[in-house]
Amino acid sequence: MRGLWPFVARASELDRVRAASLRGSGLVVAGPAGVGKTRLVTEALKEITGLPVVHVCGTSAGTAIPLGAFAHMLPARLPVGGRGNLLRWAADAVAPDGMLLHVDDAHLLDATSAALVHHLVVHGRARLLATVRSGEPSPDPIMALWKNDLMSRLELAPLSSQETRLLLSRALGGQPALWTTQRLHTAAQGNVLFLRELVLTGQEQGRLRRSSQGVWQWQGELLVSSRLRELIETRLGDVDDAEREVLELVALGEPLDADILTRLVPSSSVDRAEARQLITTDGERDRLVVRLAHPLYGEAVRGAMGPFRTRSLLRRLAEAAQATGMRRRGDLVRVAVWQLDGEGAADPALLMEACLASWAAWDLDLAIRLGRAALDAGGGAAVAGVLGPMLFFTGQAAEAEAVLSRAEGLITAEHELVMHRIARAWNLIWGLGREAEAFRVLADATAATAVPALLQDILSFSAAFHVYAGRLREAEHDLDRARELGVPEVRLTAMLSAVSSWILLMRGRVREALALMTGTLSDVDAWRDQAPFVEHFLADGICMAHLFTGALDSAEAAAAERLALEGEFGSAPLARATSSAILGAVHRLRGQVQDARRWGADSVECWDVIPLVTTAPCRGELAHAAALTGDLEAARKAFPGDEESAPLLSFMAVGFPLLLARTWMTALAGDVQGAVECALAAADDAERHGLRVWQMFALHDVVRLGAARRVADRLAGLVELVDGELVVLCARHAAARTGKALDEVSADFERFGVILYAAEAAAQASLAHIAEGRERNARASAGRAHDLATRCQGAHTPALAQLSAPRLTASEWEIAQLAAGGLTNRQIAGQRFISIRTVSSHLNRVYHKLGVSDRAGLARRLKALGSDPPDPPPSAGPDAP
Repeated sequence: MRGLWPFVARASELDRVRAASLRGSGLVVAGPAGVGKTRLVTEALKEITGLPVVHVCGTSAGTAIPLGAFAHMLPARLPVGGRGNLLRWAADAVAPDGMLLHVDDAHLLDATSAALVHHLVVHGRARLLATVRSGEPSPDPIMALWKNDLMSRLELAPLSSQETRLLLSRALGGQPALWTTQRLHTAAQGNVLFLRELVLTGQEQGRLRRSSQGVWQWQGELLVSSRLRELIETRLGDVDDAEREVLELVALGEPLDADILTRLVPSSSVDRAEARQLITTDGERDRLVVRLAHPLYGEAVRGAMGPFRTRSLLRRLAEAAQATGMRRRGDLVRVAVWQLDGEGAADPALLMEACLASWAAWDLDLAIRLGRAALDAGGGAAVAGVLGPMLFFTGQAAEAEAVLSRAEGLITAEHELVMHRIARAWNLIWGLGREAEAFRVLADATAATAVPALLQDILSFSAAFHVYAGRLREAEHDLDRARELGVPEVRLTAMLSAVSSWILLMRGRVREALALMTGTLSDVDAWRDQAPFVEHFLADGICMAHLFTGALDSAEAAAAERLALEGEFGSAPLARATSSAILGAVHRLRGQVQDARRWGADSVECWDVIPLVTTAPCRGELAHAAALTGDLEAARKAFPGDEESAPLLSFMAVGFPLLLARTWMTALAGDVQGAVECALAAADDAERHGLRVWQMFALHDVVRLGAARRVADRLAGLVELVDGELVVLCARHAAARTGKALDEVSADFERFGVILYAAEAAAQASLAHIAEGRERNARASAGRAHDLATRCQGAHTPALAQLSAPRLTASEWEIAQLAAGGLTNRQIAGQRFISIRTVSSHLNRVYHKLGVSDRAGLARRLKALGSDPPDPPPSAGPDAP
């Protein structure tokens, strides 16, 4: 990894630098340190031939030496007598006419060297490519180059998140996980130099490594190497003691309230740090907050502080925040953390309150840390009842069980007993997969109380457990019993509504479910602090509701919105994983199977830090996408092993993607009839549980595999039970018996955006037309199927497995291209030196083979075929597995 990194994502900038090096006066490339200015110019110069290139570099040490940057090019002695025009003498010595002058870090040139550069450009002696650092003062002659319009200035921006991911992919030789990319991009802020050092350090320390799925993931905290710390210290420059104290306080407290900072240090020190661009200030709601100018500055500043200095400053921060009255919610969390880090202890009540606030913000790592501290400080069973669920939500189910077991002896009240039992049951079923034991624990809780509110708590969680297991009737029964006990408090109302909406969703009443979910979320501020996990269930449900109706754009937008949230709910591993699974399903249905696989792979880094139950849809989507790309080995790796599969498959409502994936893995292994039986068994399971939305997908898989007659009536029956247009299209696909009907279904699938289904239906239409004796229609359907399949990123399904483009002879291909380009038969005949009749004969054969009837259709087909279409074998039909 050490050495030169790949050069990526600067195509337009590279073209501009190359053009400037060949005409005009040249170009000045400006940007922050480490953004890649020098690399950009170096890459451009690689393409320059036949032109003398002179390289000069400005340095801090050379600023005090006249012409120091050009010393290596000048004669050892000045002109005789030391008189005359010094600039002309230097220009004659260094610059043959027509040369290309490359000046790196031109802002560091001494005044005489800068004047020489200006002289060479103004008098046409040289064309200039120079780099300067944004925000740094440049010598007047250099600034005059762009201020006086002598040449253009290109501002080189830091890499975007997408460009960072591309660079990491090339540098690592494999796909980086989405969240690893975002973490590194956020830390480096698009700075290529900082990014490279982070990656090298991560690899050397074993934090950045390739997973079993072949995806690069970062595990643990980011590390700042001594080399990177030195680079950052160079960027910070010489700071006095007062400025250093500002940096230290902000590094420990950012985002730090400006009022707190100015209580601790003079305002003049803050002003100087801001003027030097070491810190930034931003308005947030009704306050001004201070941050370091770059995220890695904090790592370097904190790393240089000793433990006593750190604790002293943290205590001062906590005291200053308390003096302001802690008016904002975030102040409570910050003070608790500062006290804990600065004094090693804090008030248990404060820690518990801060723990709950962090959980409400879905910052589970911090919430767990505060919860553990509260428990160690004597917080009791109530703290354990909160800490346990947070641990299992981060994949630490075994530790959660240990914490809850140790807290058994701390229970002193009926309320604590019930909440402890609920937390333990929750962990047992969703974290450890021990369902029977979980319900026994809930039964113990029920027997221990007669308080209606506590019984409602027990029943609401029992209902949620039943829903995830696909037992909708039992869940409904628990909900009815809970409501019979009286009007529930606000948090329980949200919980009961969430469970009710999932029941509606699974039964196919998607519109009602979506309305209930969005309505419950509209009041989230009233219950989030007490039941933050409910927000996750509702957000997941909304994404899935859109998916089940085929509203792929809405599903994508809802999932992407969760991923875009920073520092709150959307940044948690649980939200990352489930949203990535949803996005994988969206792209799979669109036929973008490689993109679907990438989204599935992005969830892998979260599997170890989320509850067991929520890995089921992630694994299912990745295995499904891998099977559709033709990679059976990768699909098998993603699919849970024998030990894991039983508990995961027991979560029928969310684990059903595993059953869908199994169907397509079986088909890819060559057993298409076995795949049909897998799909039918999955559909039967879904029907027994009342999971109509999943039943729809399983039955339609049977149609796609060529056994439509076996499920047509069942799919037709679902049309009246499941909301949305997707189920209607699936039922029509199953009922279609003629080539014409299948062509119509394919066209509607395409309009709906479900391109994979459209391609398969068109391939089946081709075979139906052959059976009906309509050869021309068959070729047209096969051609359309091929066109659609080219949009499916190499998808492998039985319907598409033998589908390829029609063969044209070299002569037919050339004439077809000319005709598609707009030439008449006469013009083609003249260009090819053949008769018009021969052209017409060739075109008739081309139209016949491609299934088109005019030049417009021909142009569309040729565009889809590419430059060298192969010969097509026969395709699969709708009832021939």
